[in-house]
Amino acid sequence: MFSLKLFVLCVGYFAIGAECGKVSYLDKCLWTDKACLLTSANKVVPHFVEGIKELNTPSVDPLFIKKAVADSGTLKLKFEDLNVVGLKKAVLKKVEANNDKTVLTVVIETPIEVKGVYTAGGSLLSVPVEGHGQTEMKTEKVKLTVKANLQKFNKNGAEYYKIATYDLKFNFVEQLFIEFHNLFNGDNTKADPIRAIIRESWRDLVPEIGKPIIKELADIVIGAINKFLAGLPIDELEIIA
Repeated sequence: MFSLKLFVLCVGYFAIGAECGKVSYLDKCLWTDKACLLTSANKVVPHFVEGIKELNTPSVDPLFIKKAVADSGTLKLKFEDLNVVGLKKAVLKKVEANNDKTVLTVVIETPIEVKGVYTAGGSLLSVPVEGHGQTEMKTEKVKLTVKANLQKFNKNGAEYYKIATYDLKFNFVEQLFIEFHNLFNGDNTKADPIRAIIRESWRDLVPEIGKPIIKELADIVIGAINKFLAGLPIDELEIIA
C-alpha cells in the first residue's frame, strides 16, 4: 500500500499530531476534520522529509534502496544501489481516517527521480532484451494512494498507534522517462529498438519496471512512520472527542 510511503502515510499521521514538546509544529486535529488533517499534513511535509531528530526518524530525501527485483516470467529485472530524490516536493491531496480509527487513507502527488544500477534479461513486450549498467528514471508527477491499517499497542502505560499493514496504488500522471545504459553491451543496433519501445509504451511497462522500486521505497518510509508513532502516545497525536 506508495504508500510511498508514501512518506505518504507518515505525513497523514503527522496531520493528527498534537502540539507536544517533541514536535511542537504539529497541529492537533479531530479524525473527522478532513480539512484540518489535510492542512496539517502538508505543513509537516518538509519536517518529515528532512528527518526528525527528536523521534529518531531518518531523512527520506534522498532515499537509498539497496535492491529491488521484478520477475514477470518473461522479464527479469534487478535494481541495485538506487538513490531516490523528489519527496521534498510532495503535496498531499487527501488525508482521511475512518470513524473507528483503524484505517488512514492518504493521496499524494510527487516528482521522483531514481539513479542506480540495473541487470535485465528476458523479453520486453516480446522483444528480447539484456543488459547491465547504469539506469535513470524520472517523472514530474506520480500519484500514490495509500491505505494504512492501524493497530494500537501499549508501552510504559501509554497507548500508541502502529501501521500493521498497508496497501499502495500508484499512477504516473506525467510521463515516466526511463534510460537503461549499456543494453546488449553497448550494441545500439539492438538497443535502439528497446529504447523506442520504452518511449512509446512506458505506461504498459510501469507495472514491471516501476512497481518493485516503489514497493521498496514504501517499506522504508513505513518504517520511518512507525518510528514516529512509537515516539508519541495517542493522546499527543489527536484530539480525543
